[in-house]
Amino acid sequence: MLLGQAQGLVRDGNPLLGRERLEEALRHSPARAAPAAASGSYALRSLVQGLGRLGEFALAGQLIATPQRPADKCRNLAALSLGSAHGGHETEARRYALAAAQLAGEAHDPVLRGLSAQALAHADEADLAEEMAKRADSEDTMPASARRAQIRRSLIVVAAALARRAPGTAARLIAPATEAVSARIGYGGPVNPLPGLAELLLAFPDARRPGPQVRELLHNACGFVHEPRQQWHPPSVVLLALLERLHCVPDGGRRRRCSARVATHPSA
Repeated sequence: MLLGQAQGLVRDGNPLLGRERLEEALRHSPARAAPAAASGSYALRSLVQGLGRLGEFALAGQLIATPQRPADKCRNLAALSLGSAHGGHETEARRYALAAAQLAGEAHDPVLRGLSAQALAHADEADLAEEMAKRADSEDTMPASARRAQIRRSLIVVAAALARRAPGTAARLIAPATEAVSARIGYGGPVNPLPGLAELLLAFPDARRPGPQVRELLHNACGFVHEPRQQWHPPSVVLLALLERLHCVPDGGRRRRCSARVATHPSA
């Protein structure tokens, strides 16, 4: 409970009181008595990331020093690295990202490699991030098709981190995902590709001005609004309304009126 309070206080901009709650939690929770499940919790990762942003590395280190599985420690180190990078602590961001990458390299898990690749990219280790994201381990337990999809997702988050600093590299990294979405549209698959396309927007310096290929794919993916409303994919309608509100969809006049009408009158 104290960890949750500390997380909320840090998130709400009250780091001093959050620190008090965290120190109280540490006093009441000796490292050897910490439950294994807590070390892998989303709440802990969020808290560690917030502490990294504030530069509270000693407290963050105490939190992630508890006995935990290597996979959980990798997640926590990646979160701490991201927070450090967002707070402008470049040296610490790189150190924690490299530590996470070392654990991810031993875990045979593409998801962990993606998390560490994201941290490396934000720590200005673009080459290492790309290599980690693309790596395919023969001992991975994930099926090959799922691993390929995960690699594409990992490349997207690396590209998002590099979008402003190295837009050319970011555009190159999302090429596999762009081609996958393009093929899905060409084959007329049953799942609307709009959610996958929305992820690609993060890889551009300005999400409102994607490259020509992604812009054309967005235009095609939004064509579902011309079909009978009973065939619409509800999550895609909500996403379209959001993208249009953010001015991220090209040539959206008619679609904007249509999606706004549905968002306002869902039973119409």
